[in-house]
Amino acid sequence: MSERVVLRVSLAGSPATPVDTGLSGGLAWATNETLIRSEPDLRAISVAGGASRRVVSRDSAARPGETLRWPRVLTDGNTVLYVSWPPGGLAGARIGIASLSTGESKVLDLAGTTPLGIFDGQLFYVGTTGALTAVSFDLGTRTVTGAPRALIENIDINVGVGAARAALSESGTLVYLTGAPQGVGRSTRLVALEPDGSLSRVLFAGGNVVGPVWSPDGTRIAVELTSSQGKRDVGILDVATGAFELVTGEGNNESPTWSPDGRHILFNSNRTGRPAIWWQPADRSGNAEKLVDVDEPGTEAVLSRDGRWLVFLRGGASGLDIWSMDLSGDRTPRPLVAEPGGQETPALSPDGRWLAYSSSSVGGGQRVVYVRPFLGPGGATRVSLEGGEFPVWAPDGKSLYFANGRQLVAASLAPGTTMGVTGRRVITSPYLVPGLSRRPPFSVSPDGKRFVGLSRVNDGAKLVVVTNWLAELRRSQAGLPGR
Repeated sequence: MSERVVLRVSLAGSPATPVDTGLSGGLAWATNETLIRSEPDLRAISVAGGASRRVVSRDSAARPGETLRWPRVLTDGNTVLYVSWPPGGLAGARIGIASLSTGESKVLDLAGTTPLGIFDGQLFYVGTTGALTAVSFDLGTRTVTGAPRALIENIDINVGVGAARAALSESGTLVYLTGAPQGVGRSTRLVALEPDGSLSRVLFAGGNVVGPVWSPDGTRIAVELTSSQGKRDVGILDVATGAFELVTGEGNNESPTWSPDGRHILFNSNRTGRPAIWWQPADRSGNAEKLVDVDEPGTEAVLSRDGRWLVFLRGGASGLDIWSMDLSGDRTPRPLVAEPGGQETPALSPDGRWLAYSSSSVGGGQRVVYVRPFLGPGGATRVSLEGGEFPVWAPDGKSLYFANGRQLVAASLAPGTTMGVTGRRVITSPYLVPGLSRRPPFSVSPDGKRFVGLSRVNDGAKLVVVTNWLAELRRSQAGLPGR
C-alpha cells in the first residue's frame, strides 16, 4: 500500500478497508460513520467510501490563498476547530471554528497551528511557536474571552504543513512529542546514498529540506527548504563545494525541477496570490516568469527535453489531472491524463517519448505507477505490482524508479509500440522519508550511479504521554478558572 492512504480497520481485527487517498491536511472523526478531511476546504467522507462533499469552504476574500487544515470535531458532532493556513506559512496560521451543518466559519485572532479541543470553557491549541496554549472561550458566541496562557513549551511542529505532534483525548489524556529546538520541527538532511540504499555521506544539514532533484549536469542539487517560520523556498547545493544558496524569496516557492539544459529552475509559487508554475534562471541572472496558473500549492511541473512542452498538475473532476501546454504555440493548457482518483508526479522519459505518473484510478485507494506514450496514441502500462508513487526515470530511460513506502523499486523497461516491464528490483532504504512533499524523496544522478535521499534529524525528540492531564490541570493553581 502507498503510505498516503486512509484505511479503516476494526479493533476486533477485521481486514483494513481503504477510505480516502491523497490526504495532506488532517483527518478527524465527526460521527462513527463520517470523517472530516481537509485541504484546501473541509470535506465530509463516509467510512464506507465514495465521493466527498464540501462542508466548510475557504474564505478567499478575507484570507487570500487560505487552506483549511487539521480539523478537530467537538463532541456535539457539528462544531469543528481547524487551522486557517495562509500562503505565508506558519507565521500567519490562525485557529478557526466552523459549523459543519451550516458551513459558517470564523477565523480567531489566535496564532495557532493545531487545535486540541474545548474543555471547561477553555480552547486548547498548539501555538505557532510550539507552546500548548489555553484561552478562555465562549462557545455560544464563538469569541475569545481571555488572554492566551502557555502551559507546555517546546512541542514539535512539522513547519511545512503546520501540524503539531500533539493530541488531547476527550478523557483528558495528553500525548505530544517534544525535544526539537525551539519547538519548530525536526530537520531533514540531504544525504548521498550507495546503490544499495545505505548512507554514503551527509550532503546538507542546514535545515528542513524535501524534494531533492539533481541538475542535468550532475554538479548541483535543487531542494525545497522550509524555514523555522514555515516559509518555503528553493535552494541549490553545489555538490563539489557544499555551497548552498537560496534562489527564491518572494512568497512560498515549492517543488523545484530543472529545465533540460540546467539553466532554469521551475517551481510552484504563490507570490501573486494564486498558486502558479514559475521559472527563473538558476543563477538568478534574470527575473522569474509565470508560466501557468494552477489550483494547488506544492504541485510540480516538468519540461520536455526540447523545451517545448510544459507538463503540470491542475485540478479535475475527481482530483489532480495532468495537463500540457505548448510553450512554442498559443500556450492554451489542455488536459493530458484525466483519470478518476487523481494523478501525481508526472515525469517525462529522457527521450521525451513516455510519461510516467502515479494514479489512484484502479480504485481501492492505492496509488499505482503507470507509463504511457507522451502526446501519442496508446494506453497506459502498469509498472508497479503493488502500491507505488514518485516515479523517477533512470538517465538511460531503460529503468524507472519509484517508491513504495520505504522501498525503492527499480523497474526494467522494454519500450516498443507499448511499454513493457521485464523485471523489478527492490532496494530497502531508511532514507526515502515519503509523505513530506509532493516531490519524490529521492533523486538519481545523471550518470545513473548515485542517489540522494533524506534523513530525519532526531534532535533528542521524545514522546510524552500524560494520563488524566485535564484533571491534574484543574487541580493545579495554573489550571482552569473556578476549578
